Amino acid sequence: MADERPRVIADVNSYEQMLAVLRSRVNELQIKGVDFDDFAGLPLGYLSKLIGARPIRRLGMTSFGPVLAGLGLRLLVIEDNAATERLKNRLPPRNSSFVRAAPSIVLTVRYFKKIGRKGAQARVDNSTKEQRRGWAKKAATARWQKATSWRVSCNSGSWCRLQRPAKNSPVTTAVQLVPERRIGGPCPRLVSI
Repeated sequence: MADERPRVIADVNSYEQMLAVLRSRVNELQIKGVDFDDFAGLPLGYLSKLIGARPIRRLGMTSFGPVLAGLGLRLLVIEDNAATERLKNRLPPRNSSFVRAAPSIVLTVRYFKKIGRKGAQARVDNSTKEQRRGWAKKAATARWQKATSWRVSCNSGSWCRLQRPAKNSPVTTAVQLVPERRIGGPCPRLVSI
């Protein structure tokens, strides 16, 4: 049985060397750039912009994977023992007590309410007295509008309509006048149907 380990094409430790290896791979496979762009899903003429003699684009997050896969290559990262020893001798190890785990924030309704309160408080803190007075006036007007906007108009007998004055579209609800005994005599009571 033949040895099935992958063939090592090159040993690379810089971007320029990687580009040279990619160029030699294109020449080895006798690939036409336009056909490769179509095969790899790259824009037309993009391979020559990436690995040409004078590249005007750089291999990045988006293009790196399709170029390697299209050329039938994989990247294997190997430790350089000599460089690792130099690094360990030169730099002290980090203090593990200062290392934090990745932050995990659970976005709950309670959390949004909490930050909403903080935002509202910050808005109040950064506003002028006149702005706060205007907000209070607007809120009071809205409360009074709710309390006084409904009126009862009776048509005949014991049936009446509860109506809101029309702004855009009137909202009406049918109600029935039900007599109710009180100390002062009969008093109609509104009951929604």
